[in-house]
Amino acid sequence: MMNLIQSAKSTIRMPVIVGLLLLPVGIALRCILAAGTDFAVGDAFIGFRFAEQFAQGHGLVFNTGELVGGNTSPLFSILMGMGALSGIAIPLVSRMIGIGFDIGVFFVAWRITAGFRSPWLRVAIPGMLFLHPMLLPYSICGLETTVYVFFIFLLAWFTIESKVTPYCLAALAVLFARPDGVVAIAVTMGFWLWIAYQRVLATVSRDDRDVVTPLVIAFKQVLIPLVAVMVIGASYGAMNYFLYGSPIPPTVALKAFYGQSTIVENVTFITARFFFKHSSLFVAYGVVLVWGAWLARKFRPAVLFCALSVAYLLFLMLAPALRTWYVVPFIYLSFTGILLSIGAILNEHESPLVVPSVATSLGVYVLVAGVAFRSVYHECKVWRSRIAVQVEAGGNWIRQNTPPDATIFVTALETGWFAKRHTLDFPGLVSPQVFKLLKEHRNLDFLQMADYFKVDYAFYMSDPVEEIKVPPNYEYVKSFGAEYGDEHMGIEKTRYSLFKRVKKD
Repeated sequence: MMNLIQSAKSTIRMPVIVGLLLLPVGIALRCILAAGTDFAVGDAFIGFRFAEQFAQGHGLVFNTGELVGGNTSPLFSILMGMGALSGIAIPLVSRMIGIGFDIGVFFVAWRITAGFRSPWLRVAIPGMLFLHPMLLPYSICGLETTVYVFFIFLLAWFTIESKVTPYCLAALAVLFARPDGVVAIAVTMGFWLWIAYQRVLATVSRDDRDVVTPLVIAFKQVLIPLVAVMVIGASYGAMNYFLYGSPIPPTVALKAFYGQSTIVENVTFITARFFFKHSSLFVAYGVVLVWGAWLARKFRPAVLFCALSVAYLLFLMLAPALRTWYVVPFIYLSFTGILLSIGAILNEHESPLVVPSVATSLGVYVLVAGVAFRSVYHECKVWRSRIAVQVEAGGNWIRQNTPPDATIFVTALETGWFAKRHTLDFPGLVSPQVFKLLKEHRNLDFLQMADYFKVDYAFYMSDPVEEIKVPPNYEYVKSFGAEYGDEHMGIEKTRYSLFKRVKKD
């Protein structure tokens, strides 16, 4: 008997040890990526500026004194701003938060796999997710991506567990992490109501004379969550209305107007340009996702994550101005859904080959992820270098060579983080006046708009400079990034040019 107990303990202990070893490996890879590449996507610097202003007591604003909602994630900006109060640089704070919440995703994923008999299955799924090569950069990229994903995972877990109060808190966090959190809330709420409906039916079928119990279940599991979600949505809309004059976030309104994309363009973006490299791989991935969900339909976590994946895929197809970090939550959810489906199928079999096959697959996956890391490292370094020689170099030049009260007009809003100057942007993320002018006169070019607003400096993507129609009030100063030519991660050869206003009206 003692031998059997010892054998059982060792059987459970080994995969747990492996899982706990995968955690520091994943953390180390993220730290190496951050330290070696200083990777950050362009939009991260926009968030840094909001966090900097918040930490300095100016509120969630880009320009001091201008309450304009160009911030996609209020929650993340507040977290960064609070971290910055400790004296730590905001980019480092963002990476610490990103890695920390990615670790949170690892443990929530581990918790969601509690229904599997094999401890190897419980380790393999969060381990593979945590070491996914495509996801590594987005925990250290300076965006709210992993914060957002973490709360979606919590939302899914609390849905499965039918925990009302934690679910409502997670829904609140998801929505304030990113406005497209409504997708996750809608799917999980539908799943929640389906589970509640089944419980009511089960109660009625046990005793048709019991009227009170089904009503109590309906009240606690249906009415309270529904009302809470409506209150959360109303509070988010109210915040935007009272702060910025519209219940719809200004970022959403602007992108819907200016950055319209077709479904074909979005599919091409996801497949040929970035994540799947070929449309056939993307189709195969989708087939595996749907097929796995059908085979594992009795396992609620697999069904829920696959449903979330489909919903986010539909969102991506319809999203204007698609970006890579919009796609990352879909990768998190769909990869988890596929792994949970495979795990549910294997969990139904008592075959002695399950354990060695899962352990071997995990080992092979770790090796492949390690090899792929070299490519990810290189791409991140190229991407960050591109930002350094363009908007960062231009912003630094402006900060060092212009008076503090200078006004700049930019196409890349992240320039404002480096320049530390009052910034207007095209198409108007933090500049409602630009957005208004654009809607009224879409035929105006960038320098014509700069002249209209009488800004001191105009900085925008321009190649070649010789073909630019420069108004008489402006003169060309210099360009940034003209010598940089490699194409990586969908970024083509471009340069930014700086123009100075020389004639004062």
